[in-house]
Amino acid sequence: MDFLLTFFVSIVSISILGIFLLYKSKNYRSKNYTYYFLVLWSMLLAYFNITSLPTNYVFQRIISGSFLIPSIISIFINLKSSDNKNISYKLVVLSILLSVIYLFI
Repeated sequence: MDFLLTFFVSIVSISILGIFLLYKSKNYRSKNYTYYFLVLWSMLLAYFNITSLPTNYVFQRIISGSFLIPSIISIFINLKSSDNKNISYKLVVLSILLSVIYLFI
């Protein structure tokens, strides 16, 4: 049980640190690296959510998988236009927060 608590605390702390670095970084290159790290992190969290549920909980697994959608949309927004980077950042943060909250519930 201690391992699960440590695992969850590390997930939350990595998420908070990544979101903080995404918004407080002034350097474009480090902000870009942080953004792509958070995209991969949100996909990993969604994967944790999907695989942590039993196979007969189909509806809950679909909900967990739907947390991938904002991060995938943010990748397309980030690659297509340089004007809407802030929207793509917010979508990744939304995906991470939804995944962490659903992991907690």
